[in-house]
Amino acid sequence: MNSGRVLVFVGTDYGESGKLVYRGYVESLQQLIGVLAGYDIDRVKIVFYKEESVGSHFKARLFTFYPSKELVDKLKNLHPRPIGFHGASSLEGFSKGYVEVYFADGGEDRKRLAILVPDNIAYAKPVWELVKVHRGLGVDVHVFMLSEVDRYKPAEKPPVQLANVTDYNEVLARKIVSFAKFLTEQGYHYLLIVGDAATIPPSAYYRSPTLETIIGNWYAIVPTDFFYADPDYDMKPELAVGRIPFTNTTLLQQYVDALRSWISYVEKNRKPRLLFVGGAPFAWTAFFGESVAVQLADLDIVGRVSSIDYYTRLLGNINENSVSEAINHGDYTFVFTVVHGDGRSFIDFFPAGVYGSDFKEVYSVEKVSKRRTPVIVLSPACVNAAWDYTLLPSAFRPPSLAAAMLAKGAAIAYLGPSRVDFELISSVGFGDNGLLKVDFRGATLLYATILKAALHSETLGDAWINALKLYYSLKETHYEVSTPRGWEDLALLNLLQATLLGDPAIPLPKTEASKSKVDVSVNGAQYSVSAKLVFPEEYQMVEGTMPLASLNQQLIVRLSRPAKEVVVCRIYTYATEFLIGVEKVFEDSYTTSIVIGGNVGGILRVAAIVGNNYIHLALARAGLAIENNKLKIVGLDLLKLFSSEPAAILVNGKLYTIAPGGLTSYTITLPPTASTIAVKPFTYYQVLAIDPSEAEKLLQPIEKVFTLELGKTAKWRVETVGGKLGFSEAIREHVETMGVLASLIALLVFREAVILFLKRKSLS
Repeated sequence: MNSGRVLVFVGTDYGESGKLVYRGYVESLQQLIGVLAGYDIDRVKIVFYKEESVGSHFKARLFTFYPSKELVDKLKNLHPRPIGFHGASSLEGFSKGYVEVYFADGGEDRKRLAILVPDNIAYAKPVWELVKVHRGLGVDVHVFMLSEVDRYKPAEKPPVQLANVTDYNEVLARKIVSFAKFLTEQGYHYLLIVGDAATIPPSAYYRSPTLETIIGNWYAIVPTDFFYADPDYDMKPELAVGRIPFTNTTLLQQYVDALRSWISYVEKNRKPRLLFVGGAPFAWTAFFGESVAVQLADLDIVGRVSSIDYYTRLLGNINENSVSEAINHGDYTFVFTVVHGDGRSFIDFFPAGVYGSDFKEVYSVEKVSKRRTPVIVLSPACVNAAWDYTLLPSAFRPPSLAAAMLAKGAAIAYLGPSRVDFELISSVGFGDNGLLKVDFRGATLLYATILKAALHSETLGDAWINALKLYYSLKETHYEVSTPRGWEDLALLNLLQATLLGDPAIPLPKTEASKSKVDVSVNGAQYSVSAKLVFPEEYQMVEGTMPLASLNQQLIVRLSRPAKEVVVCRIYTYATEFLIGVEKVFEDSYTTSIVIGGNVGGILRVAAIVGNNYIHLALARAGLAIENNKLKIVGLDLLKLFSSEPAAILVNGKLYTIAPGGLTSYTITLPPTASTIAVKPFTYYQVLAIDPSEAEKLLQPIEKVFTLELGKTAKWRVETVGGKLGFSEAIREHVETMGVLASLIALLVFREAVILFLKRKSLS
């Protein structure tokens, strides 16, 4: 406990004493968020016994939640680096160690809500019904007409790079900033803006150098209401600002009716239920959505909801019909999606081969329907929370998904980005027993922080501003990107475009924390595969190993509690990290033990739901086995992580024949006089991708499982050979080995040249 460096953080509004609210060990940034989210960071004191052995990551991989393969290629040219961010409430590098958290409550002042409306609807029935609803909750509510703001002196310009937008009323926006400052001085907690961007402008239009570089035009001009929330420009919001982006009284009345339904639900004191949707949005074998699902436990979300329904790529239940049905009709309180967005829809990646894979909608504006009880939606999906298209014409056909969900009574609030936000991955790899671990520090962390805060707060607005302050205070979220248009802090970009569409003063259901730890063990793995081989593009930011078993050994996964659902999938890759196929090979329910044996091999993933916990393990099983006097080779895709090139089959140290490229399994009749059989690719591309001396050492476990010692020699008949190609069970290739060996080699060389050409073409 007392080893390492002791760091003390004291918030600016922390009193002389506070109540101890947490004492324990945290191992990750996500766990620290789970401890702190929901508290006002300015009223917190933290004593952190930091371990000296923990180093900082100085590299990160960049993603966006916009579905564009072209963007993926452009992002590879941007290299984010951590910056020395030091604000008034900056938390310095809390990554691993023992922590004590004290909280000084600011008192139970009566909550105050200001509603800013255009003059022409100030006396409309829905507005005054909105006032009545909140007064019934004990909230002090006042309605302000837009004309009343005109008497305020314009504030200074916000201290960020501003974009020039035709017809944007900058003077009015700066007057509203001054009005917001008046509200904070008068003790207001919430500001609800009723109106679109043409009527009540955003507090600023921020110009993003990064978005201007990689996508440009409309996407780089970011509307933000943040400076209404932070009128003193210290980057710490004091006022929880939400916006209903329409003034149509019919739509407003529908929203008020939905609010009544929501309040009725909250007053029943039901513990909230969560819908989680996330697969592999980045076409990445780290399955980013499922990696986030795993860390809902670290974020202290799992234990604060009554149930979580998971829709993931490995479970195989992500599609337009299933997700739309769940969002529209499922019994949920919160919906958290880790997918792409294009303004009008949630989109995920569907692997179907190198050229057949594509991004597809799983929920769209056309699918939105009224719910009996509306939900709160949180998502890093790009553009879906855009709301300013009445002022600045959008790149998609309005309305946005968020606006549609509010207008139709599907959502009481939508929290997400108004443009293209960024995900930052600072490390990836495996924990104990191959548990997939991804350290995410970008947009997903922001919205996960808001979700955790919502499960710890009385109102949505309290959760919103506390989460924004916490996210921006963390040193780990600040990465700088240098572009031809200038440098940019990506934490700032994610913060400014974060949008709360809906009423910030809505009450939240009460929750109670509970713990439900799940222990996982894997038996039968004689070897392990370094994460450096599995994720070579992240070579300098990987950690851990993936369990590996030879084909003659069963892999047994044991869970400490029965899983409601468990699947084992074989995944197929291209250029190591590009996901091109998922094949379910085993499925069961209410079990504590999964046995992987027989001819099941290759790169495997196990997904299980245990209570509210999501488990995601990466395993590998491969090698050589004898079946009916034939040699069975399984898991060739593991042997050739980087390539689809042919593999050499060596008998007694000499080339015997060739396994054609692209196959995942292969069968031949055992060769005559064989005592030792080995299978190797002609080139280990890992040696070219990472440090050669290290690669040779890391490859040894893989070489061992692809070597078979038969002992005594025997004579075997030469027959036809067959193999399994790609991820289709129906495709098999048959070739004659001996008589056509020379022709085969020539054919394969030509084939590989064509594949290389296609690879280069796809990347160009």
